[in-house]
Amino acid sequence: DWMMLRRDGPAVLAALREDPATRDVPVLMVTAKCGAAERAQLLAAGATACMSKPFGTAALRASVEEILEKP
Repeated sequence: DWMMLRRDGPAVLAALREDPATRDVPVLMVTAKCGAAERAQLLAAGATACMSKPFGTAALRASVEEILEKP
């Protein structure tokens, strides 16, 4: 999520990408703040995908399946 109390989503994403153990783990960013500019920023920072809240379980499942199908 973009907005969290102690550390925002982009900071968590940056930490994941800096750590060799988690560098290649797919990351689906889920946030209410996911317009075109935010999506571009998150993808450039290494997010695998970004979903805007609210969404249903079918959309979440489809996004996760799409991510897991990528090489």
